[in-house]
Amino acid sequence: MPKWTPAAIAAEQEAILDRAQAERRNITPEEEQEYLKLKRLRRLAEEFMEGYEDD
Repeated sequence: MPKWTPAAIAAEQEAILDRAQAERRNITPEEEQEYLKLKRLRRLAEEFMEGYEDD
């Protein structure tokens, strides 16, 4: 699977949360920033894929 598909990005987001949960801790500020960056990237990827599917 290509790294920057919406599904791959969502998996990376889940991995951030899963690691914190496995360690029984809250996400760190750095992890939160990465999660939010991935959220924005995922939104862009979804918009791109919608445009691509219309062609």
